[in-house]
Amino acid sequence: MGSGETARIDNSAALTRVVGTSVNAINVYAAAADTGTVADVNATAGPLMGFVAANGDTATVANAALTIDNNSANAVTADGVTAFDFLTTTGTLSLSVADATKAYAGLAANKFCADFSGATACETGEVFTVTTDTGALTSPAANGAAVAAFPAQGATATVNVTFQADGTSSLGTSRTFAVSGTVNPQVGAAHAFADTANKNATWWTWSANAIELWSPYFSTAPGWISRFAFMNTGTAVGYTATCNAESGNTVANGAAVTGTLTAGMTVINAADVCTFSGNTRGNVRFIINAPAGNIHGAYNLVNATSGSTSISDMTRPFGTVAGTTW
Repeated sequence: MGSGETARIDNSAALTRVVGTSVNAINVYAAAADTGTVADVNATAGPLMGFVAANGDTATVANAALTIDNNSANAVTADGVTAFDFLTTTGTLSLSVADATKAYAGLAANKFCADFSGATACETGEVFTVTTDTGALTSPAANGAAVAAFPAQGATATVNVTFQADGTSSLGTSRTFAVSGTVNPQVGAAHAFADTANKNATWWTWSANAIELWSPYFSTAPGWISRFAFMNTGTAVGYTATCNAESGNTVANGAAVTGTLTAGMTVINAADVCTFSGNTRGNVRFIINAPAGNIHGAYNLVNATSGSTSISDMTRPFGTVAGTTW
């Protein structure tokens, strides 16, 4: 049939055709990176066990926003009339949030949630199932809570994701959550979320008003000079130390388990921090109320007889300084 000819069947009326348009039923993405969440070294429950109450976060619950686009306003089903969007189908929305930095440490049980209802967080159908470093949540369009928060066809809305601290564990000094997922509409193929603003991988980035420095081994054995040395490029700041030992070996806190790091250099004798009932060895964690870039630390062990010396940098378990990651 050449171009311009009209196709007919049994000399009936001319055939017509309607060309379908491919659309996505929904897209979920990070419109911008949220960097407002700060773990608080002065939290009521303990150092870094809560949040600074600012930027929409409370002392116990932090939140970050995801953007939802609910299709094109012109999208219709195959009949050419019925509106086609996520809410008018029996599709499913699957969210995946990765916390590779800290593997959800410090999270209260069943308290990582997407507040679809826009009212009360962590209702039925809003709670992520957390496995190691990934939180997963699948919500059907029929979920009443989801329907309450989803925008109308062709519109955009915001859904808050919340993280409630358990109040007994450190939240760390830095972590990054990445978001991804798929939508599986009633009609058409499933598709992955588009990274519209190129922010999905760094969607939610936490910091802290403190730094942690660890020494995985130190000794208080007689005949050795054992000490921790700190460099502080800022003003004087407070610190708190926690010591650990092998099973069956009791740790007692010394006078220097809390104190102040002055501007410049501070040296602390290990035996003044902690002592042990048995083997004179353990490890220590310092939480220091200062920005990560201001504090550096080393462990120094000297043989009192021979004068032989070893120096090892204390480790930074989380965070970045000047582009370097620990």
